[in-house]
Amino acid sequence: MRPSNPEALTTAQIEALTRVAGAGAALASEAMTRMTRRPVAVLSPRVRAIRIAQVADLFGGAEALVVALHMRIHGPFRGDLLIALSPASAGWLLAAVLERPRTHPDLGNLTRIEESGLLEIGNTMAGSYLSALSNIAKQSLLLSIPEIAIDMAGAV
Repeated sequence: MRPSNPEALTTAQIEALTRVAGAGAALASEAMTRMTRRPVAVLSPRVRAIRIAQVADLFGGAEALVVALHMRIHGPFRGDLLIALSPASAGWLLAAVLERPRTHPDLGNLTRIEESGLLEIGNTMAGSYLSALSNIAKQSLLLSIPEIAIDMAGAV
């Protein structure tokens, strides 16, 4: 059941989401470290229930540039998963995955390999979080093919 009001989530539900997020962050750190052959720390996020209109504020405001990777969740639980990275984080991860010097890619003009690299980063991170949710819920869940948007936080 999806609450129509995020403030309606109970303390127990927030705690359960925090456990899933922590497990997902640990799996994502491990997966990204293997992928990049460099230490990657995905911090365990602070879980809180907010309205959709407040999401852009988490990224520095509606006009802040983000690299957004979106996937749909299929299975007994349905939903959407959004991974949003700052341009600096996306550039660092992309350089590590492609084994290139760390530079800021021209996000408005990505090469096919750069776009593919970002999509794979999103797929790997999302898969880690979904694996944690699947393990805790004891349910089989699947992800759609990722989509990428590089835009203002208020637009994604």
